[in-house]
Amino acid sequence: KYVYIIAIILFVGFAFIYNKYSPKVYELNSTIGPLKDTRTSVLQSNDMFRTGGYSPSSSGRDLEAAINNLSSFDLVVKTVNDLNLGTGYFAESRKFFKTYTEVYNASPFTVKVDKSHIQTIGVKFNVTILSNSSFRISAQSKDALLYNYINNEVIANKQIISYDTICKFNDPISNKRFRFTIVHNPAVSPNLYSNNDYYFEFYHPEELAKAYLKSISVEPVSFIASILNIKFASTNLQKSLDFLNTYVNSFIEDNLAKKNKMALNTISYIDSQISGMSDSLVKSESSLKNYRSDNQVMDLSYQGQQIYSQMSQINTQKTTLEAQSRYYNYVLNYFRTNTDVSGVNPPSSAGIEDPTLNKMFTDINSLYTEKSSITSNTDKNLFAAQLESKIKVQKQYIIDNITNNLNNLNITMNELNGQADRLSKDMSNLPKKEMNMVNVQRKFDLNNSIYT
Repeated sequence: KYVYIIAIILFVGFAFIYNKYSPKVYELNSTIGPLKDTRTSVLQSNDMFRTGGYSPSSSGRDLEAAINNLSSFDLVVKTVNDLNLGTGYFAESRKFFKTYTEVYNASPFTVKVDKSHIQTIGVKFNVTILSNSSFRISAQSKDALLYNYINNEVIANKQIISYDTICKFNDPISNKRFRFTIVHNPAVSPNLYSNNDYYFEFYHPEELAKAYLKSISVEPVSFIASILNIKFASTNLQKSLDFLNTYVNSFIEDNLAKKNKMALNTISYIDSQISGMSDSLVKSESSLKNYRSDNQVMDLSYQGQQIYSQMSQINTQKTTLEAQSRYYNYVLNYFRTNTDVSGVNPPSSAGIEDPTLNKMFTDINSLYTEKSSITSNTDKNLFAAQLESKIKVQKQYIIDNITNNLNNLNITMNELNGQADRLSKDMSNLPKKEMNMVNVQRKFDLNNSIYT
């Protein structure tokens, strides 16, 4: 009986102390959505032709892609770097049980790291503010890591650090294992914290990002919803707010940048085609006008009209084939000159309704999305290599498909040229003025069709 009573008292006391002195953990939620494809019809048709028609599961793919992007290691690294979370600041919070609490932006000083120099990570640098101009800094450790920010790698471990000195604010603090400068935080007065002890610590960037990634949860609000709920847990409320806001904003900006890249590539491609045909259209228009004026020929005879109609049909087909040929050559050249081909124009931007090729472009974009969602640590290198291999194979599939399409285009073009030659022979029976009129009119209509 007495053992049970004593045990209850001890455990209740332990639970009370644990709950009183353990740090609070704040969980924040953010929703983003609805996640729908709001691209123009030209860009959207890349998905519409995946199966030869509109797929009702496109919103599901958008949601899955968004979850992958929000769970990506690169997005967390960007957020950590934007907020400069690679350095943690802590202040003494209790004297009885000497504990430290993260103060985030409330630290009276800020550490500016010289990333061109080797830095010591995983070591507590204790700081005691002595006056408005000076402070004492000390560090003791037998398991310090030396980190190279430029090469993003740990170059030595289990290093012995023993450092204790008095320094001035704004003066560089340097030895062979670290180099940084401590400056006043203009938002906080050092006098208010002169009786407190502080410490700061440099974190391993990738390990820090992985820790944040584990604290993030991304889930749809329901099975059929296109809205995502993002949860993040941390022991510092303001830090959690800043991180979650910056994280979501980075995701939105990244998505916008990807869509802008594809849209700008499409616009650039169309502009290049327009500029190439503009001069030709002006010249053919001027030639048609001058010929009609000089020869007083305004209309064609019935026979000339028939030949002209057939020639127009052939020219329309040739125009379509030439546009497709230019697009195919553009894609092949883009693949040769760019390593990342995720932003290449979809075939629909050139008026090509090829479900097989459209699906290939959709698949390669999905692979790039999946690639951006994996972490860059050593555990994930195997998956990165597999994705690179898949992307390489998919690129080769697209190249082979386009090369085959170009060969088929050339065969069809030769057949159309043969038909055009036969019509040219028939046209030789027309009066000379009318024959020339057909040629001039044909060139004008051809250039006008391509330009349009």
